[in-house]
Amino acid sequence: MSIIETIIKRAEENETNYFGHEIDMVPNVIYLALYAIIFGYLCLMMIKSRYWWFNISFFIGYGLEMLGFLGRTVAANGKETELALYAVQSFCTTVAPAFIMGGVYFLFGQLIFIHGKQYSLFRPMWYSYFFITTDVICILMQGSGGGISSSSGTLQKVGNVLMIAGVGAQVGFMTLFLILWTDFLFRAYFKYSSQEEQRSVLGKRSFVNFFKLLFNASSDVRSYKANHLDEHYDPDFYHIRHHSPLFGYFPLAMTVAVILIYIRCIYRVVEMSQGWNGYLMVHEVYLMVLDALMIVLAGIIFMAFHPYWIFGKENVLKAKDLKAKKGMAVNALEYKGLTERTSL
Repeated sequence: MSIIETIIKRAEENETNYFGHEIDMVPNVIYLALYAIIFGYLCLMMIKSRYWWFNISFFIGYGLEMLGFLGRTVAANGKETELALYAVQSFCTTVAPAFIMGGVYFLFGQLIFIHGKQYSLFRPMWYSYFFITTDVICILMQGSGGGISSSSGTLQKVGNVLMIAGVGAQVGFMTLFLILWTDFLFRAYFKYSSQEEQRSVLGKRSFVNFFKLLFNASSDVRSYKANHLDEHYDPDFYHIRHHSPLFGYFPLAMTVAVILIYIRCIYRVVEMSQGWNGYLMVHEVYLMVLDALMIVLAGIIFMAFHPYWIFGKENVLKAKDLKAKKGMAVNALEYKGLTERTSL
């Protein structure tokens, strides 16, 4: 039985709690407040920074999350019987992560440029174009599925299947992204391992060294990155890689944030597949932990690791400039000399 059919059946039986569970006011208010803080921060960044694609994607994504939990909070006042409130929270929280991932895909393409095209399997912008396109497809599938499922008869089932397929496709594309992201990091860390392993044990290609370099935890690792690996990276973007001490932790931050969103998407696929009477649907705690918490933590990570703080105040990585790659960065040696003279 589809979700919509079950709703209609419950309505006929005067069991009209569309959410499938009694909403606990306290955790929903807490999450609403957290989403409002993240959204407010993104509003300020929309004014302060020029990373338009990232800002707009996150602005929409966390704006939708905030609206979704606003609907849940209002419904917690004994209004679980209002279908409009359920529709708001269901649509907004289902579609929002796709917009958030759109911002992450944008950052992936920029990081490839910052390190060098030689560390990429494909042209850097192809990653952004491909994953952003798939993101739009997933959003359309989920949105249209939600609209179709409000119909009756066979269309209800088609709508539900389309929504599940949309979230499932998102999981599939995120899996591909994680594979390509890991491949990029391995190349960035070990492409010249035959040379570097003679200079440091960290140069040897291994999973142990990969995680040491990813976590960037020790002074030896940070020194190796700055004095050895950085020699192989694109000198035009030396100033960006050394703009902030947080840059060394940025790959880890992105990895953790994507895994959190990935967990959330897997949860939603399972939840929607179980249907209205499914175990996950009728137990609110899973929504709070495996959905809301994952997206909040990802948002907090990108509050600290917003490209404004990591790449610099000015967005020098615009598409037209990346194609021309002229007049936007200083040479690594010039930058080192400049910083040395400044420190004297």
